[in-house]
Amino acid sequence: MKYILSQDGEPGIFYGRYKDYLNTIQHLLPEQIYQFASDEKYFTLNSPHSLHDSWLSSIEVRELRNQKKPFEPFVEITLKLLGQRHDRIIILNYEGVIEYSIKGTRAVKDQSDFRYADTFHGDVFTHEIRLNAAGNLIHEIAYVTESFLLIECTNFTCREELLQDGEAMPRKG
Repeated sequence: MKYILSQDGEPGIFYGRYKDYLNTIQHLLPEQIYQFASDEKYFTLNSPHSLHDSWLSSIEVRELRNQKKPFEPFVEITLKLLGQRHDRIIILNYEGVIEYSIKGTRAVKDQSDFRYADTFHGDVFTHEIRLNAAGNLIHEIAYVTESFLLIECTNFTCREELLQDGEAMPRKG
């Protein structure tokens, strides 16, 4: 994280500094990416749309091939997060994936911590969209643990699927 988290170890989320950065690159971003990146509802603590406090449900990496050019695959990633209120699945689809990194770390090793039973990766702490030197999108997601996802791509979309009352949350099996 380069803008939304402090580089000098100061704790907290610095949304204003991140928003200032987004304003400097707005003209370089596709409109839907800027809207997602700058919309506070995807960051605030009390919004059902926020990625903050959501849980990783699944991540799917697909290596797709064109029959005419089978040795030139392209990669897509679908990330599904259980929303912070457990009432929706937030689905992020990344296209034109150039590079990605995933690190999963058990959320808490100390049973006295209140998050012990939550989830393997822990809650999403925050996320950030930025451009790299080549002009590609970077979406980085940091968890309250040392877990993280970092995806470099050419485009992505976000949508939500509401869970119906009584509908089971996504789980193994």
